[in-house]
Amino acid sequence: MSSETVDWDAVAAIRSSKRRREVVDAIRDDPKYAKEIADQMGIKRDTVSNHLLWLKRNGLAKCLTPERSHHRIYGLTEKGEAAAREA
Repeated sequence: MSSETVDWDAVAAIRSSKRRREVVDAIRDDPKYAKEIADQMGIKRDTVSNHLLWLKRNGLAKCLTPERSHHRIYGLTEKGEAAAREA
């Protein structure tokens, strides 16, 4: 992937937060529920939800089941995948 297609601000944002990086890694190859991520990381679901919200607002993650009100599954966007490869 060429450097022109990578959002380096997103890479820096992922690198700057250990937890954010862990959330990105958790959904990179295998989309998950927020609770699954929290259980995997051993942290509160609210903490994971805050990181997912930040990632979604910055175009790095997306809800793959937006029609559901609970038990939503999250994965990375193409932009998020590109940033995760460089982070």
